Amino acid sequence: MYRKSTLLPALCVLVIAMVCVFAMFFFMRHDDPERLQCESDLFTRKDYTSGGYAELALKTIVLINNSHSMTIVHKGMMTTPASVKVVDQTFTLDIEKVNKSNIYLIVKKVLRKSPDNSSPDDIINQLQLDNINMFYLTQVKHNAWVLNGLMLPIMMCVDI
Repeated sequence: MYRKSTLLPALCVLVIAMVCVFAMFFFMRHDDPERLQCESDLFTRKDYTSGGYAELALKTIVLINNSHSMTIVHKGMMTTPASVKVVDQTFTLDIEKVNKSNIYLIVKKVLRKSPDNSSPDDIINQLQLDNINMFYLTQVKHNAWVLNGLMLPIMMCVDI
């Protein structure tokens, strides 16, 4: 009789503990931009009055492993009537979080290009965060983030 009376409360405590652990994992995974892993796809085309054009198809992966380091990987192609250029570069940022907010100060920037990269240096300045020294992250859905500069949104990415 004693065993039956302790089995039900013990089972309830176990179920509640499992739900709490799952909820903690879920909220830590999605609400903590210090552990962000997301990707963004971009396709844009510019038509010139001369009849030419330029197309950019780009996949960007944003990785934040802690509050001091961020990696942005760009892979894609730039197409013009005269050529096709490969975009394959990695941008590493040393960052500092400002007062436990979602604002980050860029302390150091390092750009590494693969040997296959043939894109012009300024092809993705805004996406590389070249023009700014601060950015902030805003969560817009449980799996979607907007990376903002001080003036304009830079990109929206979804969890990988």
